[in-house]
Amino acid sequence: MSSSSTTTADTCTNSINSIKIKTNTISNLNKTQLSTLRFDFISLLSVLYSNTTKLSIALNPSNPTYSAAITPLKDLIIHSSTLASNASYFLPNVHGRALTAEVHSTAKSILTALQDLVHAHHSLLISLANNDGDSVPEKETYLSKTAIVHELITQAKADQPQGLSTSNLIAVRKRWREHSDIIADAEKMLEIEAFPSDHPDDDGFDDGWGDPELDLGGSDKQSPEQIELAKRILVVVQRTSALFNDICSTLLLPLRSSGQASPPNVLFDDLLDSAPPLVAAVDELATQIYDTPDVPSHLDEGRDGFARALTAVISAVEAIGKGREDSRPSSEMGSKAYFIEQFTRLNVAVQSVQWAILE
Repeated sequence: MSSSSTTTADTCTNSINSIKIKTNTISNLNKTQLSTLRFDFISLLSVLYSNTTKLSIALNPSNPTYSAAITPLKDLIIHSSTLASNASYFLPNVHGRALTAEVHSTAKSILTALQDLVHAHHSLLISLANNDGDSVPEKETYLSKTAIVHELITQAKADQPQGLSTSNLIAVRKRWREHSDIIADAEKMLEIEAFPSDHPDDDGFDDGWGDPELDLGGSDKQSPEQIELAKRILVVVQRTSALFNDICSTLLLPLRSSGQASPPNVLFDDLLDSAPPLVAAVDELATQIYDTPDVPSHLDEGRDGFARALTAVISAVEAIGKGREDSRPSSEMGSKAYFIEQFTRLNVAVQSVQWAILE
């Protein structure tokens, strides 16, 4: 039994390491529908969930039944390898980079959790063999590891949008929302700094940005210059947050018309890739309010970095709409004219981010 659990753990390790992009079977992979691959992936998760449950019941340290654990252990060995193989058939250039990354990440997380569970069972078997079966910490570990495997599988099988994405566009949209949430958090922080309360201790809120360990140069009370700069940066972050929401609600929605061709996956992947640098630029710009006017070069670098990151987003949005006739006015959200106007306003806002000279 101990050797079987060790074999299962080794299989999980090998399966995790085997999840990689296949490059020599593209012609065959093109014939495999995404829906089929995803269905098989979810089905394998159901089997792993069932066998994990059976194994944990059979190896319950209070009343272990070793013979009942043999079959689920063998099945886990087989289906762990099959899950890794299935995940490797998701290709960036066929099914999209975002979806492929999500599938690979999901498979690796589940296999890692399963590996940890098998190690916990193995430790319990050793404890029982040494007449130390009453070890409470090890019993609790076995229960918690089982719950983690179940939770990860349940999350992957959940309905959209929480579950495993059904298309690359949905995977991009999911990740885009995560980036949007980070910008929204920065916006909330700047609102507090731009409009400080006369009694800051009244609400008991601690945004963490004044933590001396962060080395941001923050103090309990901001100077008038810092408050004014926070207001100017806040405008930039608010416009960036609105831009991300607009992109998500217009460009990252499935096409309603079946006769209209959807842009290729690579364009949405490129758009997603343009987001992290802009999110990082927002964070960098926000931290400038803890600097001083004595070193304006820091603010210049933050502003220029934001402008460069924004250029990449602009190019990605333009690429999605390239070649499409769009005569809608700038007043209509999602139109080419609308995004041109929003980008222009955002560029103007970021160029106005300067230290104010206050008397």
